[in-house]
Amino acid sequence: MLSCFSCFSSKVSDNEGSSMPAPIRQPNSTKKTVGSNGYVNNIQTEVFTFRELATATESFKQENLIGEGGFGRVYKGKLEKTGQKPLDWNTRVKIALGAAKGLEHLHHTVDPPVIYQDLKPSNILLNRDFEPKLSDFGLAKLGPVGNATPPHVPSQTQPIFRDPSRFPELADPLLRGEFPEKSLNQVVAVAAMCLHKEPSVRPLISDVVTALSFLDAFSNADTNQLQQDGSDDYHDAVQWDSSPRQLS
Repeated sequence: MLSCFSCFSSKVSDNEGSSMPAPIRQPNSTKKTVGSNGYVNNIQTEVFTFRELATATESFKQENLIGEGGFGRVYKGKLEKTGQKPLDWNTRVKIALGAAKGLEHLHHTVDPPVIYQDLKPSNILLNRDFEPKLSDFGLAKLGPVGNATPPHVPSQTQPIFRDPSRFPELADPLLRGEFPEKSLNQVVAVAAMCLHKEPSVRPLISDVVTALSFLDAFSNADTNQLQQDGSDDYHDAVQWDSSPRQLS
């Protein structure tokens, strides 16, 4: 994980000892602010010692120098242990659904429609509740456009989509297999339809929202119980045929 640190140089007087005591970590400061929604937000700032900063930036290597300004130099550094946990499966489905709803709004609600052409993880911003917000509309187009899918993408993904045993390869390794297999299969099915080699067969973004809404509801339910009961509802609820733009 990358973090930016601003470091200031200071002079040490001659009468000070040659050995300086290691800095003591100060408690993290917490500032309370009232947001526009009326709720009190606790903004916590992490405090690092000089030694931790030196380790993270590899002793402030020149290669890690981002820039220099009136307040000092800014370095990029990597924290080995942050205590952060990877997002669980349910949260990831929620984020995917929120991003799809954002695209649906841009494509079908806004007049004229805004075709968002730069969808990638780094352009999906999350708030404290992991609600996604689409950003960076630099490549967006007003009005309808033709098929903009790079031709190599469908051809590269089709071999995996045709082999269910390879579906776990598409999951984030950080999940360590902690996800409902049937839910993963359905998410892959949605992705496969969106990347179909025939654009006319691909579902509308509103259809994708419908499918992900169902998966989100089941992800928040006790999916383990559904699998133990051998219920086929979880597996069969999101199905479509090969007719153009039809999702049932």
